[in-house]
Amino acid sequence: MSIQRLTEKYRPHKWEDVVGQEDVIKRIRGAVERAKLQGPDGITPHFLFVGAPGTGKTTVAEIVANTLGYYKHEYNASDDRTLTFVREEIKKIAQFSGARIIILDEADMMRPDAQMALKRMMETTSAIFILLVNHEWKIDDAIKSRCAKFTFNKIKDEIIEARIVTILLAEGVKIQPSDGVKQGLHRLVKNADGDLRQAINDLETIIDTNGWVTDESISALQGKSGLGVIALTYALQGNFETAKEAVEKAHVEGKYNPKSTIQELYQAIPQLQIDPELKIRMFEKLGQTDANLKFGGDPIVQILSFIAFVWLLPHLSKCPVLNKVN
Repeated sequence: MSIQRLTEKYRPHKWEDVVGQEDVIKRIRGAVERAKLQGPDGITPHFLFVGAPGTGKTTVAEIVANTLGYYKHEYNASDDRTLTFVREEIKKIAQFSGARIIILDEADMMRPDAQMALKRMMETTSAIFILLVNHEWKIDDAIKSRCAKFTFNKIKDEIIEARIVTILLAEGVKIQPSDGVKQGLHRLVKNADGDLRQAINDLETIIDTNGWVTDESISALQGKSGLGVIALTYALQGNFETAKEAVEKAHVEGKYNPKSTIQELYQAIPQLQIDPELKIRMFEKLGQTDANLKFGGDPIVQILSFIAFVWLLPHLSKCPVLNKVN
């Protein structure tokens, strides 16, 4: 198997290779073809791509730029979401002569003042912006009104499954014929929850060094490194920094997404040897954390806030003031 990450090796580079987004691709492709006919001096809209992670937004943005043949600049707006970043980095690129496309991934993480500066650039420069967002409501209405909006749906399970099979065949991966492997691959697709990138990342974790998927390698899907139990145990022992490090490392290395982390935390709580009352409070707080994520809260911040709550939990019942904390 290649040492190149599977998500990059099998990233589509043509319209026809994008899966699960046929309707939106048809409309985007039409807009791009009209822009090509007009040429660099014509009117090309800014684009707003809305959808959950792993649905193809970045891939399609790159295909748009390559199809138009414009200079392409990509940034992850969540890395630096400040006004300074927009004024000193984005503005510098946007003011260059020549047709160019600026792709801003996770643009919904930009601060309001940075968004206002971005709006002015969209009005006054010739650069074409493609904004990729998970949560449309976080984008200022003035920016949305200047974009052609396209919504990407979660990828259907059967499409993810077909893509996984295609990759397995292309990589020459051998599959152990067992119920455990069959159930594990089915769980891989379900756990992805419409996120094709996550499914491919999970696939990579279960292919062993000999190029096989076996009962042993499939166990990587069953809690992976046991993050839920590990993080909660360290937090309850008063070691918040180690618990925090475990959560951050798992997400940075791409082993976890927020959904799988929340799911594992739910599964870990009953395993803890603590007072049932504390478990109830943990479930209540985790439910609140889960809701915050669904309303667009920052995943790492929300999960670490829950871990901090667990760290404090053994002391809450002993302190009248802290006992009121929810």
